[in-house]
Amino acid sequence: MEILGPTFLRIAFDVALVLTAMSAVVLAVIVVVRLSAQAESQRAAAFRREAEPLVTAYLAGREKPAPVIAALQRDPLHALNLLMEISDRLAPEERAPLAVLFTSLPLREKEAAALQHRNWQRRLQAAGRLGYLGDGVSIPALLDALQDPVLAVRFAAARSLAALGESRAVAQIVLAFDLPGEMNQRRVAETLHAFGQPAVEPLLGVLKNVHGTYSDSAIDVAARVLGMLRAPEAVEPLTDLL
Repeated sequence: MEILGPTFLRIAFDVALVLTAMSAVVLAVIVVVRLSAQAESQRAAAFRREAEPLVTAYLAGREKPAPVIAALQRDPLHALNLLMEISDRLAPEERAPLAVLFTSLPLREKEAAALQHRNWQRRLQAAGRLGYLGDGVSIPALLDALQDPVLAVRFAAARSLAALGESRAVAQIVLAFDLPGEMNQRRVAETLHAFGQPAVEPLLGVLKNVHGTYSDSAIDVAARVLGMLRAPEAVEPLTDLL
């Protein structure tokens, strides 16, 4: 013990130094992260104070689009978050004036590319954002996202395609969610219902199932949505299915 004592103390002292250094590094990282988050929160709040009144005035017809677009383009990501919040507060028929503001943000290509990101949460975020940003540029990427291995990403892509009115995607959405389960069918039906009347014709094609492409589950979804849409042209094919 007498021989090992000094060695043991030296080892213990070295370990204590390493642990102290590691604690200091962790503490420094925590402080930096918190300061960064605080600064980001302050930037977001400052941007909102400047931009939200401009967007509100624009929607009320008191402001031209040019100065609003110029303000939004100074911080596109915060602008996107703000516009998405405002859009969600509005009724669907009131959202049309926002389209010019969304399309002015230089983010569509970046978000479309993010649908290939290895992090599924980033893909989910991008799929949701493109429903607001969208135009024809983002539709092919959203269609590809209907094959994403993560179901939540597929649903986000389908909802964005509905928001963009891309009714040509209806049949592809039916196939992308051809899964058993009442809850799944309800979620798919709600997504397809958002297309409105343009979904009727492709859903009738699902009912006919000429080439045997669709399963019974997919046909169930099509029948459900046609009933939700109260489509009179669906009466005969639905009666045939009885």
